[in-house]
Parts: sequence; structure tokens; C-alpha cells
Amino acid sequence: MSAFQRGREEECQVNICENFKDTSPHCVACGAMLADVKHSPVIRHFGLQLLEHFVRFKWNDATVEQKLQFKNLTIEMITKKSTNVLEEENFIKEGPVKIVVEMIKREWPQQWPSLLEELDQMCQIGDSQTELVLLILLRLVEDVVSFHNVQQGRRRKDLWQALNANMSQISSFLIKVLEMYSEKYQSLESSAPQSSEAKSACKVTQTVLVTMCGFVEWMDAKHLYKEENRLLIFLYKLLRNEELKMLAAECLQLIVHRKGKIDERKPLMVLFCDVAMTELFNAAVKACSAGLDEKNHLFLKKLCQVITGLGSQMCAIWVMEGESFVPPSNLASYLKTLYSFTQHASTHVCHLTSASWMAFLRHEHMSRTQAMLDIIPSLCQTFITTIQKLGYPSRNDSAACAYSRIDFDSDEEFFLFFSSHRYNQLEILRYATALCPETTLTIAAHWLQEVLAAPIEKEEGKELCTNLCPSAIRWDAMSNYLDVVITALIKKDQLPTQQAVELLQATLNTRIEDPVILSFQLTCISTLFPVLYHSKQHVESVLDKLFAAAVFSLPGLTKVKYLQIFFGKQNKRLLKGLYINVVAVGPHLR
Repeated sequence: MSAFQRGREEECQVNICENFKDTSPHCVACGAMLADVKHSPVIRHFGLQLLEHFVRFKWNDATVEQKLQFKNLTIEMITKKSTNVLEEENFIKEGPVKIVVEMIKREWPQQWPSLLEELDQMCQIGDSQTELVLLILLRLVEDVVSFHNVQQGRRRKDLWQALNANMSQISSFLIKVLEMYSEKYQSLESSAPQSSEAKSACKVTQTVLVTMCGFVEWMDAKHLYKEENRLLIFLYKLLRNEELKMLAAECLQLIVHRKGKIDERKPLMVLFCDVAMTELFNAAVKACSAGLDEKNHLFLKKLCQVITGLGSQMCAIWVMEGESFVPPSNLASYLKTLYSFTQHASTHVCHLTSASWMAFLRHEHMSRTQAMLDIIPSLCQTFITTIQKLGYPSRNDSAACAYSRIDFDSDEEFFLFFSSHRYNQLEILRYATALCPETTLTIAAHWLQEVLAAPIEKEEGKELCTNLCPSAIRWDAMSNYLDVVITALIKKDQLPTQQAVELLQATLNTRIEDPVILSFQLTCISTLFPVLYHSKQHVESVLDKLFAAAVFSLPGLTKVKYLQIFFGKQNKRLLKGLYINVVAVGPHLR
């Protein structure tokens, strides 16, 4: 049979099915019969579609008795005709869920006041029924709150009000189910991890967490923190479980990024307690030390967002309360946890922490705490690595490359992201220099001297350095680091003249035999140029260096090739800028 004929037959069959849905008075009876568990999943799926079609398009025409019979039919389907939670296909589970939600959207709360009690009773039957009830709640909140998938505005308002009015009961139910099934799973995991009972408990616990994610972002704060923060305690404890930690982190991430009144966010400070911080730190260390695994990498990024969100909430509360705010006693532990993400090989994970460090360093009170001042030296030392342009997906010259192949589709995408990432890191360094000038200058000076003394490393098979060779990458990062520190110190009039003169002298004394590295050396000289105001004897040495760069040559390096390498647009601008600086300051150096 030709493809054209098959297509026409399929179209004819679809038309027959759609016509049956629209016109047959036996739609419900046939749907109920076809949805029975004795049939194959495909047949059951069509039966469930017939039932859903009745609710969506024929419900308003049905009598009260027909509606009651249909509701009882659906409840019976869930309570008595559901198969094992592990064996049932997801698209089959969606069938009764859609049907019940469509009924809820038309009947609750006015015509179905006992809905929540009936759902709670279904959960007493077994794991399959509990999972379906959770999926019903999730789909309901998605249709009403997230996607506004209710056609009539009045009905949506009624449902929204009903959800809020019954949120205490709903939240208590979700917390109870989470507690019951998570404890059951963790108990079975240690005794019989491969048993169907353990897997079933794990599946239901995962469904609870997914459902919880649909509620925590918008529900009233009092429901989140009731019973002495019972929900938060359960969530951070689940971070140690391999099967549940991702969903627990996602739920926590939604909670710590909630907006609203400051008073409603204060209970989040419970996550700064010693037990919670220990759990977060252990989860972070374990995830950071794990091997390259995409699932673990996703968890790592989600956990990082939890940590950064928690810091943002603390800063917001601190700003509002001012001097009366008492910093957490384990603030140092929190910063240590955040720092562990900054050290991670993944450029994306490191970047996630940048906004937090920036906020802390700009914060009037946070920036002056001893915990923050203590972490700055380690943070600035780490930037030596993180601002080096390493991690291209197509290369293998860094541990970051493997992670970049997960996070980025091309070198171009990585380059654009890294440019923003480096800018943020250098901005953090600028604020750190304002707080700890001696520390950042010492690190910059040591790095400059280290790079000046190191031999030039070229790419294998290359005669000269390229922008991606090891030496060029280090020089590029170091020159940016030095520029930020020196510029910040000059603006604050805190630059130690003698130390700066020594750095300029060391830079001038170093002989570079590569045009690419020479351009970075000239950048460092340009950065240290203001030193000439205090050391006029070095003017001649600077001029000699500039003129030597202009006539620089190597054996076997033709003039044309040298001009192509050295006098690119960037280097032309660099030399012109240096000459202009010399002319501008000349009258002041007499």
C-alpha cells in the first residue's frame, strides 16, 4: 500500500473517531469499557479520551444524575482499576487526571464541596491512588495559577479563591504525604533498595516533590513555615538522597527565590541554622567532588541557586532592618559553601555565584563583617584561575572544557558567555580592592612577577604564540587583573608608589621574544603608566620599550608576517594610546 493510501486511511479513521465523540450517545459507556485495565494501553488511552471529551464538551448538557454517575465512574476507575505505580504508562496516568481536573474546573467548590476529603480517602487505598491524587493537584494548580488554562475568568477566580481558602488543608496533606513516603523510602533503601516497594515509595515521593514545586512559589508564606518549618527541614534533609536530591533542591530553590514582604521572608533564615547549613555544605562538597555527570551537574547548578537565593534573602532582610539585624552565627560556613561553587571547574557554575559576591561586597553592612573580609583573599586568589579564557567546548586544555560541552553548543556561545562572566569577576575584584587594597595588590604583583619569570609556552607545532596558547591565556588574564587593581587603587589614591615602581621596572626589564606576548607586556606598561608621575627616571626606559616594539623583529620572521601578527587593530590602538599618554604627561615630567 502506498504512503498516500495509508495517509488517507488514517485520516478516515481519525474522522470516524472524532465523529463518534461528537455524535454518539454511548460515548461514556464505550469510554468506560475501553478504559478497563484488561485492554492494551493504546485502547485504554482512546477510552480515556472519550471520557475526557464528554467532560469538556458535553458536561453542561448533562443532567445532575448523569454528572453524579460519571463522577462515581471516574472515582471507581481511580480506586479500583489502577495498576501498579511502577508499571502504568505515564500517558495512561494522565487520562483520569485530566478527567478529574476538568470536572473540578466545572464543579468545585460550589457543586463538589467534599472534593478534598474524597481525594484524601483515595490516598488511603495505595501508592497508585496517592500518585494520581498528587498529579490531580498538580494539574489543577498549573491550569489555574501557572497557565491560566480556564476559559471563563469568573470560574478561574472561583478556583483561585477556593485554592487559597483550602491551602492550609492542601499544604498539610502534601507535607504529610512527603513525610510518610520519604521516611518509608529511606527505610526500605537501607534494607531492600531493589524491592518494588522501595521503588514505589521513591516514585510517590518524587511526585510529591514535583507537586510541591507547583505550590511553594505562590502559596501564602504561613503555610510554608508552619509547624516550626517542618517542610524546610524535610527538604534540606532530602539533599543527601541520590534519588530525591534534585527535586528537593528545585523545591528549595523556588522557596528561597520567593518575592513579597520582608516579614514573610524572615523565616527563611532558619536555613542558616547549623544543621541546615551542614546539610547544604555537605551536599555542595559531594556534588562538587563528583565526577563529570550531566545529572549531577544539573543538581549542582540547582543547589548553587539555592545557596545564592538564600544570600539574596539575607541581604534584603539586612537592608530593611539595618543595624538591628543580627548576622547568622555561621555566616562564615555559608560563605565557605558559596566559595566551593566559585572554585568549581564549570564556568557556568562559577558564574552563578558572581551576583551574590557582588551583592555582598556592595552591601553596607555585609561587606564589613569579619567573615566577608576573611574570604576575600581566597576569592581573589581563585580569580587568577577563573578569569583565564579556558573552557572552549572544542578544546581539551582545561577541566572546564568537559563541562562546557554540557552547557554550550559552540565556541561562539561560550565566548559570549565568558566575556560577561569575566566582566563580572573583574567587577567583584574591583569592589574587593576597595575593601582590601593590600591583599589584591599583593596577589596582582606576585602574579605579574610569576608570569614575567615564566618561560613562554606555545601551542604544539606553532612557531609563535597564538591567543589560545598557554602563555597568551595567562598574560591576557593577568593584564586584566592588574589593570583592575591598579586603576581602583589610583582612583582611591592608595597606590603604594615604591611597589608600583618596582613592578614597572620588572616589566621593563623583561625581554619578550614573541609579538603576541609583547602586546600583553605593553598593556601592563600602559596600566602602570601613572607611576611615571612619581618616577621620572623611567620615562626614557618606557620610550625605549615602545620604539623597540615598533621595530621588533625575529630571525626568519618576515616584515609582512610580523606586521600581520603584531600590528592588528588592537595593538595599533595600544601603541597609539601609549604614545598619546607620553605626549600628554610630557610637560608634567620635566
